[in-house]
Amino acid sequence: MERTDYDLWTDYVTAIFERRRANTETILELACGTGNIAIRLSERGYSCTGLDISESMLTLAGEKASAKGLSIPFILQDMGSLDYNRKTDAVLCLCDGINYITDKSEAGELFGKVSSIISPDGVFIFDISSEYKLSTVLGNNIFAENKPEVSYIWENFYDNRKKLIEMFLTFFGKEGELYSKHEEVHLQRAYGTAELDKMLRQAGFGKIKIYETLTFKEPVKESERITFVCEL
Repeated sequence: MERTDYDLWTDYVTAIFERRRANTETILELACGTGNIAIRLSERGYSCTGLDISESMLTLAGEKASAKGLSIPFILQDMGSLDYNRKTDAVLCLCDGINYITDKSEAGELFGKVSSIISPDGVFIFDISSEYKLSTVLGNNIFAENKPEVSYIWENFYDNRKKLIEMFLTFFGKEGELYSKHEEVHLQRAYGTAELDKMLRQAGFGKIKIYETLTFKEPVKESERITFVCEL
């Protein structure tokens, strides 16, 4: 289990902006978590707003932004029922956010709402863990790692009919001479690229580019993470 390199992700998003002719100033980040990317983009001069369903994550995001002298609005809201009426130059949803929308119709509704709030020359950027990754790499496999400070067990159960994967993670962190136990359960849906392309076009996006994440190459069958760059 690798740590997310948020500097690398921020570089990638910025590179996507720079490849476009349109000017990007305002950004809404969906499923922003603890604000790692929103904060980094704000430090680069963008005007960012973050939105997430977790109050505890947003509290931490606000603390981190304040510590850096940044004023970033963070909104407590489920992106599945997005209620945001200000036009914005870019909407982001990174690090598997779309996979967590397990109802296909709900994802389609979100795409429609995003298309209504981005500016005419705006862009919607999101990534997914690919169907190949969820069904084959993770599949019904178990992963485990034992390190001096933390160990984990990661169990996966993939339902091929429903295209849903349940992930059960158990962490053991060292605290003095003892270890604490922390458990997480995640549920994600596997979306195909053609499936998402159709949904996005139905939502009003006319220009869609699909890349292997963190590159500008076309994805291949074994690509584990895929990025969509969508314009009206």
